[in-house]
Amino acid sequence: MEIHKKQLLMLCQKVYTIFVGYCGFQKGADMEEKYEVAENIRTAGLWNEADCRRLCELAGLEEEWEDACGEEFEAVVYKAAKILEVEI
Repeated sequence: MEIHKKQLLMLCQKVYTIFVGYCGFQKGADMEEKYEVAENIRTAGLWNEADCRRLCELAGLEEEWEDACGEEFEAVVYKAAKILEVEI
């Protein structure tokens, strides 16, 4: 059975919606917050623990954030930014 582009696009949108819900991402406030937190991190000049933690929470990486030691936290924060598709 051949899947038409429109059907494939609709399927992808459904999968994305399910994935977003499963991962705990929320539309609205959390989606806007990710940009604010990323901007705070980008413009601060120094790592702010509260902002880094919040970005990781928004990306569903709370456990990785808690487990990060020393300089490892930077990798987790960059991973969160990649997941959320924001620039830090």
